Amino acid sequence: MLCFNGIYESKTRACMKIRFSKNAEKHLDDIFNFICNASERAAVNTYNTILDEIDRLANQPKIASKELLLEEFSHEYRSLVVMKKYKVIYFIDNEIVHISAVWDCRRNLDALVKEI
Repeated sequence: MLCFNGIYESKTRACMKIRFSKNAEKHLDDIFNFICNASERAAVNTYNTILDEIDRLANQPKIASKELLLEEFSHEYRSLVVMKKYKVIYFIDNEIVHISAVWDCRRNLDALVKEI
């Protein structure tokens, strides 16, 4: 990941910066490591696909729908579905897209709420 202190450098000329929380970075690492147990190639492909989709948020931050499960929080959270298995949970603040979680949709949703 092209990341420095939680700030992601977009591959394209971006309008907004992308910042990862520690939880989101850990989630990405966990996803990679889990898939890598079966196939390193699949892990790299999944990791790159997730980052490519996140990269789109730099220019189209409102492309994803609002995350209804997180309506009660102070930020307006959105969730971008990637590969039908993962949700990138984020909010927009000024010119920064804050990635709060990269969630495996097969996990318990209550745990997601607790982590946000």
